[in-house]
Amino acid sequence: STILFYASGDNNLSKRLLSDLIEIKSATISQNDKLLIQLDFDSSDRSFVRSAKRAKLPKDIYKNTTRLEFNSGTAGSNFSEINVKILDGEPNMDSVATFLDFLQWGKSKAEGKDISLIMWNHGHSILGFGGDEQNGTIKIPNHLTQQSIKTALQIAELKLNFLAFDTCLLGSINTFLQFNQITDLLIANPEVDYGPGFNYE
Repeated sequence: STILFYASGDNNLSKRLLSDLIEIKSATISQNDKLLIQLDFDSSDRSFVRSAKRAKLPKDIYKNTTRLEFNSGTAGSNFSEINVKILDGEPNMDSVATFLDFLQWGKSKAEGKDISLIMWNHGHSILGFGGDEQNGTIKIPNHLTQQSIKTALQIAELKLNFLAFDTCLLGSINTFLQFNQITDLLIANPEVDYGPGFNYE
């Protein structure tokens, strides 16, 4: 099976996303599974950059929007040993076009296997998901509405094993009604998440 992981930490969550990425790198992945990730950090946050350097996260990853693949062969590898694709420019993770391109890329890499999706960022209840501050240049970012997320999934012709929001405030009846035809299982938190979110180890 394939899990798609759409993770926008280009805001005040960069350090939290780094912690989760470290957990993912150390996780055991079975031979038939893969995790396909699109990542974005706030490289203008000096405190985060210091943390990224301490974690030996390559500059290509924390300075750019990137795609990575984790599988049974990469489990426990150093970040420098993982193949990284740098996306042109600074794609806005709140853009429907950026999200759809990720879904279509992930679907092509999944090779017909079962697909699930984890979305990682701020959650805004009925208003949706996201908040890409474009390396500190946007103070009031947009976000992906629940309807736009659903539309992108429909255009990509994806029926998910599970859809998980590693966010605050998206565990609502409205979220269920939006995605009940898209996924067999919805995982989301109805409250504000003050903790570390999901455990990826």
